[in-house]
Amino acid sequence: MSLPLSIALRTNNPKRAVDFITGGGNFTMALQRNGRLWGWGANASGQIGDNSLIAKCTPVAVGGTLKTFCKIAPGGIGSSSSHTLGLDKNGKAWAWGVNTFGQIGDNSIISKLTPVAVLGQQKTFCKIDTGLSHSLAIDKNGRAWAWGTNMATRFLAGQLGDGTTNSRLTPVSVIGQVKTFCHIAAGDYFSVAIDKNGKAWSWGYGVGGKLGDNLSGNKCTPVAVCGNKTFCSISAYTHTLALDKNGRAWAWGLNLFGQIGDNSTNSRITPVSVCGAVKTFCQISAGSNHSLAIDKNGKIWAWGNNGYGELGDGTTNSKITPVAVAGQNRTFCKINSGLFCSLAIDKHGGAWAWGGTNFNGELGNGSITSSLTPMRVCNI
Repeated sequence: MSLPLSIALRTNNPKRAVDFITGGGNFTMALQRNGRLWGWGANASGQIGDNSLIAKCTPVAVGGTLKTFCKIAPGGIGSSSSHTLGLDKNGKAWAWGVNTFGQIGDNSIISKLTPVAVLGQQKTFCKIDTGLSHSLAIDKNGRAWAWGTNMATRFLAGQLGDGTTNSRLTPVSVIGQVKTFCHIAAGDYFSVAIDKNGKAWSWGYGVGGKLGDNLSGNKCTPVAVCGNKTFCSISAYTHTLALDKNGRAWAWGLNLFGQIGDNSTNSRITPVSVCGAVKTFCQISAGSNHSLAIDKNGKIWAWGNNGYGELGDGTTNSKITPVAVAGQNRTFCKINSGLFCSLAIDKHGGAWAWGGTNFNGELGNGSITSSLTPMRVCNI
C-alpha cells in the first residue's frame, strides 16, 4: 500500500515515531517516543482519555497530559467496559475509563474521561498491565500490586492475589512474596508474573488450566507454573504465552481456536511448546483467542482465531500453528494483540494494524472497514 507523503515522512521522524502500541476492548493506544499518548477506536466509557465518549477512527491525543508517559496498558472486553492504565516517567500510575470495580484505583467506582492518579502511591512503579476489570503493577523493589475486581463474572476468582476474593478500589500487595518480580501480565480473570530467577507464577481463575499449575482450580495467592524453564517475558488473555531465554515460545490455558499453537485445540494445564518454532522469537503477545510473535529477523508470526482477520495472513481461517503475517516487506520490532485485532510497530516507528471488526475505528486507518493484512495507522 502506498502512503501519502505527509504520513510517510512522519514515520522517520524520531520525535513523532511510535514507541509502543497496544489494544484493549475494541480500542487502541499508542505511545510516541516523546512520551505523548494517543488513542482511537471505541470510547463509550472514556477509555481513550480525550474527555469525550465519542469513538475515533483516527488517533487523538489523550487529555490532561502535562505528564510524560513511558508505558501504557489498555484493558477491557468491549466498547463500554474498558479502562486504560498509564505510567509516567516518574513511576506514577494514572488511569481512566470505566471504573465499575475500582480498576482505576482512585478509591471510587466513578468512571473517568481523562487520566486520574492511582491512589496509595508512596511507591514507584516500573511495570503495569490490565485485565478485563483489574489492574496490576510492579514497583521498583519487585513487589507486585493489584486493584479492581477479584471475581470472574459471577464466580470468586482471586486475580488480585491478596489472599481474598474481595474487590479493591486502591492497590493492595500481592501476598506470599519472598520472591522479586520483574515481569507481570493480566489475563481476563487471572494474573501471571515472572520472578528475578525466570520462574513463572500465577493466581486467580484457573478454569481451563489458565494458571499452568497442572490443576483447574482458582488460587487467591501465587502458585508456581509447572516446569523448570527459565522465562524472560510473558503475556496473557484467555491463555498465557511465555518466552524462554533461548527464544522458544511456550503456552498454556484455553485453546478453543488453537491460540496455544501446539497443533491442537486442546486446552493445556501446563506449558507446552509452540509448534514450528525452528525460529527464534524475541517478543510475544496473547490476544483474546489468538497469539503473535516476532522472530529475530523482525518477521511477525500469528496463530489461533482468525474470524476477524487478526492473523493478518489475508484469510479468515483459524490456524493451530504459527503462520507468517502477509505483506512483510518491512522489519517489525514490536507487536501487541487487541481483543480481535493485531498491532505492530516497524523499525522506523510506523504503526500498523489489522483484523477486528473496525466498527469503532480501532485500526486507526480513518475508516470503519476491517483489513485482513497490515494497514498503516493514520496521523502518527
